[in-house]
Amino acid sequence: MTKHTPGPWEVDSDERTGIVYISSHLIGSHDVCDLYHVADCEIITKENAMANAHLIAAAPDLLEACKAAAACRFVAKHPEDNKVFWETERTLGKAIAKAEAKDAGN
Repeated sequence: MTKHTPGPWEVDSDERTGIVYISSHLIGSHDVCDLYHVADCEIITKENAMANAHLIAAAPDLLEACKAAAACRFVAKHPEDNKVFWETERTLGKAIAKAEAKDAGN
């Protein structure tokens, strides 16, 4: 299986063209994908395109959060005492906030 473009991915937009970009800046700068919204279209609005872009940009973070959550099956019986539990909770919170385009309090 081919590996995905390394994260983090970031969202930007060009007001002039209406294109919403998802880019990786890890090695140089290149687009992961472009999303378009159609002016005067009730189905694919600029808000929809931006929301989709934020969700797509969160994909690498969500993958890591899922991996961390899966690792929790090995957590002790009292997760409140386990550093892995709290680190996983923080990682999941950040990924969810990014997917929902909210400030995760980094």
